[in-house]
Amino acid sequence: MDEDSEMTLPKSCGPSVPSDCEKSVDRSTGLPPMLPPCRVCGDKASGLHYGANTCEACKAFFRRTLKKETVNLPCTCTGEPSSVDENAPARKITCPQCRYKRCLIVGMSKDAIKIGRYTLARKSDNIREVKKLKTKDLQDIFRSDEYEIPSLHSGSDLVPEKSGSRTTRNSLLSCSCESDYSSLMGNYSDNSKREFSDGSSDDLPSAKRAKSNSSYNLSEEEINKMILTLVRAQKVLQAQDIDFYNEEVLGARQRAYFEQYKLKKELFGDVTTLTDQEYEDFYKNTGINIDNRNEVIQCFVAYLDSKITRIVSFAKSVPGFSTFPVEDQASLLKAARFECGMLSWYRGVNTDLNIAATMWGKEYHFDEIKDIVGKDYLAMKFQYARKLQNLKLSFEEEALLRGIVLTFTDRCELQCPEKVSQVQWNLIECLMYILKKKGEINSGRLAKMFDVFINIRELTDLDDEVAKNTIAGWSELHKYPLVRELLSV
Repeated sequence: MDEDSEMTLPKSCGPSVPSDCEKSVDRSTGLPPMLPPCRVCGDKASGLHYGANTCEACKAFFRRTLKKETVNLPCTCTGEPSSVDENAPARKITCPQCRYKRCLIVGMSKDAIKIGRYTLARKSDNIREVKKLKTKDLQDIFRSDEYEIPSLHSGSDLVPEKSGSRTTRNSLLSCSCESDYSSLMGNYSDNSKREFSDGSSDDLPSAKRAKSNSSYNLSEEEINKMILTLVRAQKVLQAQDIDFYNEEVLGARQRAYFEQYKLKKELFGDVTTLTDQEYEDFYKNTGINIDNRNEVIQCFVAYLDSKITRIVSFAKSVPGFSTFPVEDQASLLKAARFECGMLSWYRGVNTDLNIAATMWGKEYHFDEIKDIVGKDYLAMKFQYARKLQNLKLSFEEEALLRGIVLTFTDRCELQCPEKVSQVQWNLIECLMYILKKKGEINSGRLAKMFDVFINIRELTDLDDEVAKNTIAGWSELHKYPLVRELLSV
């Protein structure tokens, strides 16, 4: 066996012993293991060599270089783009010096032979990376049938019932999704007229404003079915964050972290963070992540990456959404990602304590992150979180609003804006139906909902700036291509 061959697959029992065949065959399947491209040049990798997945050519190059008594390779670059930057994508490199530097950057070393084994964890990481590379962009996900909402009977994907605790403000989470929605809201008997208006049509989306006083396009059965579909889809969307939607658990997290923050402040004084420029200068000079902003960004990006397929699944569950051109589907999702995010994030904010608890399990005080994302931006985000909390949205209202913000036609170029407007109006009809059954159709509640979301739009541009100025500069972002596309950075 080559001295650099260290890739072995885990056995069911006993220690793993490397062999030549294990470099290219997965014992569990009898097939070559799934490997991402060569870290150095981007060609097809043959295995784990000197601590990194590389092709045979780069393995041989590195081995020849190690055999030299002194490494003094000439630089033959002629103005070609640098490949020695950690964030630069792998590509063919003709310059020996730059190629060797790239080998070191991706983690190749003689010592790595001693520590490397093709463990189950490494194998799983490789498989995930290969699947990500095959999924080129959001449009690929929308084209795929892989990301449909799971069956109602897939218990692991739905929010479990918790006796003795509140999982949400609304009882829908504890009732069966199989039941007809009208049984939850009461029988809708006013079918003769079906006219709904709260006297505030000017606050409705412009695409269908004129129809706010007209009769419904949908039957009661169609409305019930749409609401049931979105309720079910939102349960799947939120299933991995169940504790975040438990008010008691969330409140305990916020209070505990506030006490921890107070103690830290008493011991160390006011907690301050560096501006973007100060942090960048300090990090370049010292390599020290002084205020943990890299950890903040990493937690957010990793969580968002894990959530993208569920977000797409929810969008595809909106009745009519999948009939749009794939380009329109991807554009609408990217345009609405901030408002959709706010419809979850707002629950974790406690404006009295100035604490934000996140869906990925971290908590932050306002003063800890204000200079990372921008004080004015964060203050406005806390303000709108409070406004959303004051609306006391039920679970089904939140699900419908999530669909409505996904279908605004005035934020991106669309091939079929009329189809999108019609789907949005159907969702608005469903929301009006709910308010009618609650006796709130004339209370101005619908106008208040739209007023909050229309005003939240002023934060969207600021959020784009935060993404470009803070997240785009993170050195590991290139590993998350779908997040980069979703954030447009």
